Amino acid sequence: MAIELSDRYQEAAAAFKKAHTDDERLASLRSMRAEIDACLGAATVPQVSPVYAAAWETFQRELPQLLKEKPGWYIMYRGAERVGIAKDDMDLYKLCDHRGIPRGDVLIYCIKPIPEFYTIGFGPWDLVSEPP
Repeated sequence: MAIELSDRYQEAAAAFKKAHTDDERLASLRSMRAEIDACLGAATVPQVSPVYAAAWETFQRELPQLLKEKPGWYIMYRGAERVGIAKDDMDLYKLCDHRGIPRGDVLIYCIKPIPEFYTIGFGPWDLVSEPP
């Protein structure tokens, strides 16, 4: 999807390049993001599958114990059900195939600490998102 950026976006981008302080840069980035959001309009946000949400919640709940027992290993969930755990994620995919579970029905996570913040997106405007 191509979007046409407004003059206000161009002005904010130019202001970012000229900014001398972090506050000026942050204000410019926020203006750029507001313009992009306006250009995108009311785009629909896809809903997370309940199966994937259950897998993520279970992983988060089990993570403290997993970090003590198997740091760096991989764990596979199908919804809230733990399907397997292995040193190599490919072994979990093989287990999926062996059990006849479609790969799209499972999520595999590496057992490592979850970062406090993620940078998601394609541009600097994503860096100014407020944390949840």
